[in-house]
Amino acid sequence: EPEPTRGRICVFEVRDRSLVLVTARTTRGAVYALRSFSGGRLLSTINSRLQMWRWEDQEGGSHELSSEAQASGQVLSLSAKTRGDFILCMDLMKSVSVYLYEATDAQLKEVARDHSSTWPTACEFIDDDAFLAADTSNNLYSLRKNPEATSEEERKKLDIIGQYHLGDQVNVLTPGSLV
Repeated sequence: EPEPTRGRICVFEVRDRSLVLVTARTTRGAVYALRSFSGGRLLSTINSRLQMWRWEDQEGGSHELSSEAQASGQVLSLSAKTRGDFILCMDLMKSVSVYLYEATDAQLKEVARDHSSTWPTACEFIDDDAFLAADTSNNLYSLRKNPEATSEEERKKLDIIGQYHLGDQVNVLTPGSLV
């Protein structure tokens, strides 16, 4: 099949040094990434969408993942990074997008997007407004939200504020410090 139509999220628990399956949830599409999220939620990228799940206790002591919110608009959502209620989604062909999870109405809202057609290989938050990404052309590029823009269209656009040719492909970006 050209695009996977089924996938599965499995939740395990460690009991007596063994893995025990707690619950499994079938999805409509391949699961490419999973991230823990605030409030005991789980964020996943499934084919072309972001999906937020919540953990629900069932009768008899069992547990289940229940879909809470989703957002579409990618070609293929390969990865997601989180920072507070913000989500940085990396798409196969459409660079990166920033989403905000609003718990009060259980919605994933797109805040901003990079409209360039790069093929990203990694992405990460620098802070709440700035982001770093790498692409298949061996480049690093930094992006920034533009909250002071006068129009809604400009506020929803991520501006490229730096471009760096490394000459090597980057697969993972991880925040940290060497001091």
